[in-house]
Amino acid sequence: MSVTAFLPSFIQATMGRTAAMAGIVLGIMTGIWTFGSVGAGRMLVYVSYRTIACAGRTLLVIGALV
Repeated sequence: MSVTAFLPSFIQATMGRTAAMAGIVLGIMTGIWTFGSVGAGRMLVYVSYRTIACAGRTLLVIGALV
């Protein structure tokens, strides 16, 4: 939850963007989290939760490096 609380301030203060841009980023982030959780739930039928957690961890690290 801290990402949704601090991301708008970061986008506005550090990146120098508008409040509208911060809202757009939050909207996109919310949609990605929703579709990601639905997809992970559907994948639980076929693979173990540890495989999904490792894939999520890997994607999180890759995203942080970008």
